[in-house]
Amino acid sequence: MPGRVEADLREEAGNEGGHVLLARDAGGRAVGLVCLLDRHPKDGYPWIGLLIVHGDQRRRGVGRLLVAAVEELFRGQGKDGLRIAVLENNLSAFAFWTSLGWREIDRRRDLQLGRPCVVMHKPLL
Repeated sequence: MPGRVEADLREEAGNEGGHVLLARDAGGRAVGLVCLLDRHPKDGYPWIGLLIVHGDQRRRGVGRLLVAAVEELFRGQGKDGLRIAVLENNLSAFAFWTSLGWREIDRRRDLQLGRPCVVMHKPLL
């Protein structure tokens, strides 16, 4: 499984406009990462492709801090909104994003594997 995750991250970072940001704690230990796309080719919005928080750091505010940092990054670039797709069956992820002010704008299948997803949007301006 780690090999697959590494391959996926390399693919994300290799896409034009793609970035992978690694979050570390005060001791330098990796506690989370975020995959970003600066501009989606179909809608022009920046997207969060993936947010992962280390298992022992969940429910400690790390995810909220990472999302706030990403929102501020794109806000500082003058972007007026940000998007993410959440798998329909991932109810805890949907609740997390909703609690941060994101709202559902569409339902469709993801482009890679055809899984049902909820597209969510957060206005930034």
